Amino acid sequence: KYIISYQKLLEKHENNFIYSEQFDAIIVANGHYTEIYIPNDIPGFDSRTFPIMHSHSYREPEHYQNQCVIVV
Repeated sequence: KYIISYQKLLEKHENNFIYSEQFDAIIVANGHYTEIYIPNDIPGFDSRTFPIMHSHSYREPEHYQNQCVIVV
């Protein structure tokens, strides 16, 4: 399932494109803490149908090849 529910092209400049996107959900992770913290008090978070992984745990790109991935 995809997270993006709406996408609109705003501007096109040669090889650059600017889009406006609307998402079903988004998490802001600014890296303030050195220990992994993924909040669980976000409405609907416990009913998600997609995996969530902290960037601290990321090691190899092969697992994500040919998949739809969002990086925040």
